[in-house]
Amino acid sequence: MQSQIINVNPDPNGEPWWSGGLLLTPEALAKVEALPKLTLSEQSAKTPLPYKVDNSEKKYFRPIFCQDKQSCSQASEIGYIFTYVKW
Repeated sequence: MQSQIINVNPDPNGEPWWSGGLLLTPEALAKVEALPKLTLSEQSAKTPLPYKVDNSEKKYFRPIFCQDKQSCSQASEIGYIFTYVKW
C-alpha cells in the first residue's frame, strides 16, 4: 500500500505532473486490511462482463470540466470514476 511519488508528464521539459505518494499510517492500513473481501455468488461468478463499456454514452456520465492547477489526476479519478451527476 506504499507508493512512490513520480512525475508522469511525458514531456521531460514540461511542468511535473506528480502522481502517487500514498502513505498510510499503521492505523489506516489496519482499517484497509480489515475491509471484508469480495465474495461472489456462484451466479455472479458465472455472469460474463462486457468487453468494454463506454460510460460517456450513459445519462449519468459527468460532463467535461476544468480542474485547477496540478489536480488533473485527482479530478478525473474522483469526478469521472466515482461520481454520477443526475440531470
